[in-house]
Amino acid sequence: DKGVYGTFMRVIPSDADVARSVCAFWSRYNYEHAAILFTDDTYGEAYKEGILSGCRELGITGIETFSFTPESSQSISIAVQRIADSKIKTILLVALQGVLPQIVADAV
Repeated sequence: DKGVYGTFMRVIPSDADVARSVCAFWSRYNYEHAAILFTDDTYGEAYKEGILSGCRELGITGIETFSFTPESSQSISIAVQRIADSKIKTILLVALQGVLPQIVADAV
């Protein structure tokens, strides 16, 4: 209601808040090992660091990281294969739209 809340606008949580929430979820369900599959850019790197920091605060240290270049199908395939080889079953994808179809295709 704009009459009552004239200056209210949509609030988007920070990446750090989302990272802490992911780590809290993993901690709550006793996930000791997980993977972060992230884009090899400023966005992906910052998000990865936020997750690692948040998880360290909660004592979760079994996080492995795998980066890929979104413009490179080969880079995506290699990262997905590395995760498969690691046998990790809990994976967080940090990427913008467009790469999920190939990641899923490579994973199955």
